[in-house]
Order: sequence, then structure tokens, then C-alpha cells
Amino acid sequence: MDKALRVAVTEWLVFLKSYSLAALQYKPQPAQWSIGQLYLHLIGDTTFYLDQAAACFEDAAHINESCNEFAQKILSDNAFPDIQIEGHPNNQFIPQPGSKQVLQNELEAIGRRARMLAERYATHPIEGKSLHPGFGYLSLPQWLQLAALHFNHHLRQKQRLDALL
Repeated sequence: MDKALRVAVTEWLVFLKSYSLAALQYKPQPAQWSIGQLYLHLIGDTTFYLDQAAACFEDAAHINESCNEFAQKILSDNAFPDIQIEGHPNNQFIPQPGSKQVLQNELEAIGRRARMLAERYATHPIEGKSLHPGFGYLSLPQWLQLAALHFNHHLRQKQRLDALL
């Protein structure tokens, strides 16, 4: 269940090795993210997703709730649509990374936490769900799938930024 997320995290860790801190902080346009800010976005959102996945263990409320049609399509297609999605307005305030090591440490922690959640779920399956602000209620497996899909979705953005370096 968490394998796709761990593969995605490992892939982004490999990418990270090829960047200098200056390259990570380079902004092609004032309103455009740097690659480092993209990493911080992925880390921040994935941390939220894992927090929500963990919350599914806390109670079985919302078992009968579901995600909305857009989320159902993403999860069934196992991919975000190939479009640029307008992000949350707070995304413009993502800082520049201070170091590559911090990014590496955070990504490694995400991989470990995803594995622990999946292992816990394998021995104690739960049916609780928690609320995604745009997609509706998701179960723990759906949160982990969404996290992996989110990393993969941003590969296109990373490629666009790489071309500008």
C-alpha cells in the first residue's frame, strides 16, 4: 500500500542529489516556485496527508462518507489529470529551502512514516476516514495513494523547472 509512495520519495531523493543549493533556490520568474520550494511543497502536503492517514486510526467516524467525484477519478485512474492545477493561495508563501540536508532528512522521514502507517494498517485495518479540504473523506490507503500521486503529478513541474536551469 505504501510502496508507491516510498518509490516516489526515493525517486525525489535521487533527483535531489543532482542539485546544488543555488539550483534549488533558483526562481525562473518571481511568481514561479524554485525546485526547492517545490520540494518544500511536497514535504508539507505529504506531512499533512500522513497526519490525516494517522487520524483514520483515531475513530471510525465518517465511515459512510466518501470522497468527491474528482478525487474518485484521480484514485481510480491512479493519476492526476495532465493539467496544471491552481494551488492554494498560501502556496505563494513557501520559503526557499535552507539546505539540501533538511530536504533529504524530511523526505527520508516521510518514507519511514509511510511504512510505519502501512505496517500498522496491515495488522490493524481500520475503516476511519478523515477530511481532505478539496477531495472529501479519504481512508488511510487513499491518503497514502494520494501522497504518491501528488509526487508523480509534480514530476511535470519539476521537468519544466529543470529545463530553465
